[in-house]
Amino acid sequence: MFRNYIKIAVRNLLRQKFYSAINILGLAIGLACFILIGLWVKDELSYDTHFKNSKRIYRLANDLVTGGISNPMAAAEPLIADQLRKDYPEVENTTRVSQVASLLSYKGKDFYEEKSYYADSTFFSLFDHEFVRGNPATALHSNEAVVITENMAQKLFGSEDPLGKTILLSNSKTKDTARPRIIAGVIKNYSHKSHLTPEVIISKFKKRDMFEYVYIQLREDYDAERFKTKIWPALFEFWKKDYGPDNQYLDLILQPLESIHLEPHLNFEIEPGGNKTHIYVFSVIGIFILLIAAINYMNLATARSYNRSKEVGMRKVLGSSKKQLIIQFLAESIVLSLLALVFALALVEIILPFFNDFSEKKLSLNLIDPATLLTVFLLALSVGVVAGAYPAFFISSFVPVKALKKTGDHSKNKPTLRKALVIVQFSLSIIMIIATMVVSDQLDFVKNKNLGFNKDQVLLVELSDPLIRKKSDILKEELLKNPDISNVAASLTIPVGGLNRFDYDFERSTGMTPTLISAMSVDYNYIDMMGIKIIDGTGFEKSMADHLDSSIFMLVNEAAVKFFEWKKPVGKKIGKRYKKGNCLGVVKNFHIASLHEAIEPMVLVLGKRNFNWLSIKISGKNIPKTISYVENKFKSMSSGYPFSYSFLDESFNKQYKEEEKRNVLFSCFACICIFISCLGLMGLASFATHQRTKEIGVRKISGASVSEIVYLLSKDFIRLVLIALIIAIPVAYYAMNQWLQNFAYHTTINWLIFVFSGLTAIIIALLTISFHTIKAANQDLVAVLKCE
Repeated sequence: MFRNYIKIAVRNLLRQKFYSAINILGLAIGLACFILIGLWVKDELSYDTHFKNSKRIYRLANDLVTGGISNPMAAAEPLIADQLRKDYPEVENTTRVSQVASLLSYKGKDFYEEKSYYADSTFFSLFDHEFVRGNPATALHSNEAVVITENMAQKLFGSEDPLGKTILLSNSKTKDTARPRIIAGVIKNYSHKSHLTPEVIISKFKKRDMFEYVYIQLREDYDAERFKTKIWPALFEFWKKDYGPDNQYLDLILQPLESIHLEPHLNFEIEPGGNKTHIYVFSVIGIFILLIAAINYMNLATARSYNRSKEVGMRKVLGSSKKQLIIQFLAESIVLSLLALVFALALVEIILPFFNDFSEKKLSLNLIDPATLLTVFLLALSVGVVAGAYPAFFISSFVPVKALKKTGDHSKNKPTLRKALVIVQFSLSIIMIIATMVVSDQLDFVKNKNLGFNKDQVLLVELSDPLIRKKSDILKEELLKNPDISNVAASLTIPVGGLNRFDYDFERSTGMTPTLISAMSVDYNYIDMMGIKIIDGTGFEKSMADHLDSSIFMLVNEAAVKFFEWKKPVGKKIGKRYKKGNCLGVVKNFHIASLHEAIEPMVLVLGKRNFNWLSIKISGKNIPKTISYVENKFKSMSSGYPFSYSFLDESFNKQYKEEEKRNVLFSCFACICIFISCLGLMGLASFATHQRTKEIGVRKISGASVSEIVYLLSKDFIRLVLIALIIAIPVAYYAMNQWLQNFAYHTTINWLIFVFSGLTAIIIALLTISFHTIKAANQDLVAVLKCE
């Protein structure tokens, strides 16, 4: 019986080649998009899940509130780890990690690696890695031990056995000279996703940094929230005793390991994370596209039910039950869906390499894996059942006598439902078009907004070498000898991606108050070079650098003046430990982070040496030659660290890289939605014109022109698109207005976007149906009148 159903299904699909092709193409594209999005979502959700005890591992973070300013940090005070392991039996193990860029040397070859971590000897107890050489239980027990990946081993040693080899290692955060280290292990290259992907792991026993990443592993079946409540009072007292002044407040954050990649991100994250909202958005888009494709099948199947009414009536007369007819029509839908799946998988294999390049991932669809095959098969089966369910029940309900005569309510083919489904399709498509245009407008806005400083033609050079940081003044003098370089200034950080926060004492109405505030340590000429406006007081002078051992020289922005409620900011007292000073002046607010964030209170502090960055103002005439000059000067003073540069405007715009990628994807998905919707519209137009063939002939005899007949056949479809537009506009406006709230500074939604989106949808719909309507209007009159 089942074989017979399949045979009939295939025969009917072959008989209606045009409609079958439309349905297969639409479903294939829908399934391919859904599978691609599914692979991306699965990859995003897989971070850190491969570790054996991932569900029991947590990162201990904190939110330090000082002077009313919050500073949520992924890092924590490292001594807390020892106390937890010692005093709380619920804690099975702990480890600490600090990130630092390192320079590794072997036989005269130098390799710079940014993904270098110092770690406790317990690191591999929590984060189990597959070792190809060495013992994970003892790899980091030695004071001089280093564990590296296969990639790093290949770079350093080639075909040599790395185990036991001695290398020289120095890092960019210390003034230490290179120290000998022994390779104690080699781990396999990363095949799983993690927020911790070090290429070099160094044992650390010396005095620790003030803040490190602290991970704890709780015993099985112990509730994390209960543990957090239990330890918080003790940790708060620990913090206040050793570090915290009276006006500081510390809130404990216990992050499950598997959620770190997607949770709201904290300051000092090890690596940029993902975004849970994107998971939801693209999942919904995948469902939308698949839904639009399924609607095509439902519409065409119910529309063509009139042509199959005699078949249904005959089968019922010959004894077929309603159940058997439902199974038959469901079988047709499932066969069509499975055929679409074959094309969808081929599309995925073709598109996947380009999608990987674009998304910077390494996604793959392993069709040899039985679980993967079962998943895609069930997906196609589900789509077939969902898309075919309504048509199957609808067609199988025909009354035999009326079906054989092609009369009765069924001949109307439930046009109301078909129209509603077309409206749903185009509403979703128009929403996608509007969303794409709003995102594009916002990206143009953030790229062209005045940031409060001059970001053009500024070359950034990272001073990763501790030796060259000491000689930054000499390097500046050498660079200024080039006529294409007009100014050079140094800074501890750059005005991109936000700043670190530091404690300073500020004069307030209640006295000198410790406050945690964003601070940027800069050279005396940094303000002038960057074009930052001083609106009150004076700026830095070169001679002030001679007094930095005992004095603080500071400028504040307008936001800081407002926060401290200063009416006369110039001259206000400022202190930090034994250093004292006064506020020199106020600078106009400028952006130090992306436009997602409002400008916050910040200070510019005069610094001296040990800067991490050089900002070089160049003319723009001989850029390659100028960069080459800077590189040669850098290398002549460096101890082997690589020369790394970027442009400030490009670095700032990189903050919107994800938005730009999403906009491209939105554009692609919007086009796909429109294309699939138009496939269905084309099928419905073909069916509608065929059903009205005799009417067209009569109207032509009565004197109707081609344009009048085209209008007659098109107006119903255009009316549906207009209704879809009316529904889509408020939905899209609300959704995109909510999205714009993610930016502290954003554009307004231009009403022309809705006009353009509506016109686009109408024109595309007209072009889609015009082929069939014009063809029908120009048919031979004799052939038309002979039509049954």
